[in-house]
Amino acid sequence: MEARTAQCTRMHLRVAIDYSSKAALQEAFARVSAGEGEWPGDPLLPNVDLLLRTGGERRLSDFLLWECAYAELAFVDALFPDLTTSDLDAVFADFVKRDRRFGGLNAVPVPVGSA
Repeated sequence: MEARTAQCTRMHLRVAIDYSSKAALQEAFARVSAGEGEWPGDPLLPNVDLLLRTGGERRLSDFLLWECAYAELAFVDALFPDLTTSDLDAVFADFVKRDRRFGGLNAVPVPVGSA
């Protein structure tokens, strides 16, 4: 898979298996507080745009918490090995319809006289 996509530059795929965001953040905080380094101004990896959680779970489970601060979340009931092209097409079709605000609010006019 890596060889087949080596020339691709528009999207990045990360698979989080047996990974702990808490442990990674605790280690980084400990190094900074011990004077062993500085907190990176820019993350080493780009922020996640879409987090797809499989297997019917509806939680992040400590995966990529820092990188997913503004990620859109998608949940499917299929287990990872059983994902189909149709499952992914549906997730991507929903993703492109979303209004990505990255923590901001859209300017929505408030009717005069409303509380």
